[in-house]
Amino acid sequence: MLHEERVDYKTLKSWALAAYYDGCRDYAIAKGLPHSHVMGYVLYAFEDGFERPLENLMWEVINYILCGGWFQEGGEILYKRIKEAIESDGIEGVVSELAGEEREDFLRDLRSINFEIG
Repeated sequence: MLHEERVDYKTLKSWALAAYYDGCRDYAIAKGLPHSHVMGYVLYAFEDGFERPLENLMWEVINYILCGGWFQEGGEILYKRIKEAIESDGIEGVVSELAGEEREDFLRDLRSINFEIG
């Protein structure tokens, strides 16, 4: 059953950054593990995904950006998923639930990862 309210983009970014911070502290700094392990930690923290396709897409965009080009294999997988979701529903279908600042933030992030947005 879906929750009444969708998780917004700002909240998803906050959760991702909190998990990323913990991963950097607990794995990169404390154990000397590479960025791929930090990203694995972030992805594992929410491995069951979210209830709505839009939430999952936003989560993948956030994590692709956090890969920062340092975790190429994971980034390629995320980019492919993002591309498939956008091609499947079209950009307007993807962002139809978004309005105002949230919509602009998400579209800006899509542009930053080289998706052509009108």
